[in-house]
Amino acid sequence: MVTYLGQSFNCTKFIFLTAPAFNDNSTEWKGTRINLNTKNYVVRCQEVGSRLGIPVIDLWTPMQGKETEMLYDGLHLTPTGNVLIPKIWQ
Repeated sequence: MVTYLGQSFNCTKFIFLTAPAFNDNSTEWKGTRINLNTKNYVVRCQEVGSRLGIPVIDLWTPMQGKETEMLYDGLHLTPTGNVLIPKIWQ
């Protein structure tokens, strides 16, 4: 998809964001996913970004151990979680 879009819009710059962490203790999303499985997607995103020369911002790693304060329902970012993203970018 990135290759196709890059060819179609040759001035486009890409950046990948990994999936954020997941709070395994969330009652709202219980049984739908596991934080360690999310890491598999993170690793793959980093591999593809590296192969294609696309910068990757890892949201998953810095959120480890902070899932409760960063995710309001176990999956979606809180205001604190949203503040984290620009800090990681810098």
